[in-house]
Amino acid sequence: MRYEESPLANGKETVALLEEARADLGLSLGNGYIFPKIYRAPKYGMINVHGEILPEFRGASSVIWPIYEGVAETGLTVHQIDDRIDTGAILHQERLPIAFGATLRETVEGNVAEIARRVPSALVHVASHYEELLQSGSAPQREGRSYTTPTLAQYRRMLRQHRILSAQS
Repeated sequence: MRYEESPLANGKETVALLEEARADLGLSLGNGYIFPKIYRAPKYGMINVHGEILPEFRGASSVIWPIYEGVAETGLTVHQIDDRIDTGAILHQERLPIAFGATLRETVEGNVAEIARRVPSALVHVASHYEELLQSGSAPQREGRSYTTPTLAQYRRMLRQHRILSAQS
């Protein structure tokens, strides 16, 4: 197998590479919106690793949004990519208590590192059981909230919530 890179995730070069590879399944890591022509190119479409719990925390993934909402739990979700952002069938999910650091930054960095550490085994699980998960185990998502870059007011609330949740843990 050879490795090639496409300059644009949604470019025609990406479709050509996926078709040439006769890809069965695509994987999106850290991309924004993936065009249908891309995620439909592999035989079984594409999956995405979302560094948060879906559907509760769609969009910009990070432990900051559960903290903002006063929730002391984070995690990761592997889901099928569909026509909307972070709405596809859930194939795998892990929930973790937030490990609080002395500062919001330390909390985010520590939890993001822990989630990243868990991604390889989550992907091995999904790849090993993909068809079974699609047929019987995948869960369609219910409605959820979408998040993006926080405003200054939201950031201030995150800091307050961090202090409160950290004191309770």
